[in-house]
Amino acid sequence: MFGITSGQNSVSVHVHNFTPYFYVKVNTQSVSAQHFGPDDLQKIRDMLNRWVLGNSGGDLNQTTPVKAVELIKDKASVMNYQKDKAVFLKIYTGLPKYVN
Repeated sequence: MFGITSGQNSVSVHVHNFTPYFYVKVNTQSVSAQHFGPDDLQKIRDMLNRWVLGNSGGDLNQTTPVKAVELIKDKASVMNYQKDKAVFLKIYTGLPKYVN
């Protein structure tokens, strides 16, 4: 991470042993979360990797874009504070740039 102090000095922070991730809400009206198994999560991971690598514009990195996909049940989104519980996919990426 990069930033600037109040004295206008540039700073850089290196975070070790952290895997970037983001959440995607699952539309449970069209897909039942009970039907997600380990094979399905692997297929989602493989599909995302093919998509990212196919749209990289030749900027292929040695790092696998999507490292893992995990199913998270009964969690609430903090975006716009939604207190209702939902199902999410937690997607772990190889580099922070893939979280955009």
